[in-house]
Amino acid sequence: MRDTLGDEIFEIFCEEVTDISQNLEILYPQWDSKRENRNLLAEIRRAFHTLKGSGRMAGAFALGDFGWVHEDLLNQLLVGGLPANDRVSGQIGKAVAELRERLQFFLHTSRKMDVLNA
Repeated sequence: MRDTLGDEIFEIFCEEVTDISQNLEILYPQWDSKRENRNLLAEIRRAFHTLKGSGRMAGAFALGDFGWVHEDLLNQLLVGGLPANDRVSGQIGKAVAELRERLQFFLHTSRKMDVLNA
């Protein structure tokens, strides 16, 4: 991915995604303890939306797809299509943990890797 983006843009991308991951680790527990807080839920949704867009633009399609799946889940919560129950909250928590644990994988999955794994 560094070859495609160039060193400077790649470093900015990595920093942005790392910051998003760290913010999600703060936002998710706050929302989980106050699930009626739509502002926190919207912030979490925005973070996954940014992961989707940034990942896809950078050629990190695994990250983009990961962001999209969870953004869609959060959209359903925001419009009332899903309840903010333990099962849904648990999935969001797992996504936040997965992002932290697999951050290096997501950051270094390039277009070439996605094509080979398709």
